[in-house]
Amino acid sequence: MIREKGKDRTPFAEGQEVWDRSSSMEGVVIDHASQFTHPQAAPIFVYMIRWEDGQVASVSEAAFRQGGDLSVKKGSD
Repeated sequence: MIREKGKDRTPFAEGQEVWDRSSSMEGVVIDHASQFTHPQAAPIFVYMIRWEDGQVASVSEAAFRQGGDLSVKKGSD
């Protein structure tokens, strides 16, 4: 799912449930921001995730890529 928000195009939207394979914790994406390394560069997205234990953490989109620790739970998009 790709959602357009302003000029950002993020593959993960607020409300999507995620799972951390390394700790077996579940969480929910609560916000995101885009970061640019160069004016012509594609944005790097950073996501705020609220974990099931109540903690909030910031993670980069690299964590969702193949081989990363995070995945979107099926049926949450």
